[in-house]
Amino acid sequence: ATAPPAGTGRGGPKACRSATPILQLAGGQLQDPGSPFHPGGGERGRGGIGGKTAVYEQPTKTKTKPKKLLKCIGYMLAAGGFAVFFGGDMLDGTAAAVIAIAVYFMDYNFKLRNINNVIYTFIASLVSGVIALIFTHFGFGNNVDKVMIGVIMLLIPGLLLVNSIKEMFNRDIVTGLYRFVEAVFVAVAIAGGFAVSVLLLGGVLK
Repeated sequence: ATAPPAGTGRGGPKACRSATPILQLAGGQLQDPGSPFHPGGGERGRGGIGGKTAVYEQPTKTKTKPKKLLKCIGYMLAAGGFAVFFGGDMLDGTAAAVIAIAVYFMDYNFKLRNINNVIYTFIASLVSGVIALIFTHFGFGNNVDKVMIGVIMLLIPGLLLVNSIKEMFNRDIVTGLYRFVEAVFVAVAIAGGFAVSVLLLGGVLK
């Protein structure tokens, strides 16, 4: 029996030359120049399927923020709707919607809210109550209590209270109690701000 000529058996030089290029794994990246995963492989036309270049891009998530005008309109619709819902007329709803614009600007331009939410809520309630009393005194609103109710609904810490209860159900008692106490303080600040506004101008503006 004669041995097969060199280069025709398994593992011969021809088989090595016809094999695919050796892929080198360095630094966690595939460094084959002809691979579509290589940064320059697709640009030289050696990557992809069927001669087409393969481009792999990392998907990016973009968060779209609501426009300021839409937020302001939302404030106005909420305050006006609650004022009418609780027994006010259309004039009361309009007055509450106008005051909601002031609340919107205080929410997004008053830096005190980022420092102390309770103090900010007290000041916002006081300013809103004063504006409501002035509006109804000059005829822009028939029921000052309905106007105030519409504005109060914008300041109620409903989300904070719900989150505190959820934290307590999730066995995070300390965080839940902290948020619950903060929600109670915010509610007291709302009541105190409107009460002070009535004490200051209630006897003057009749």
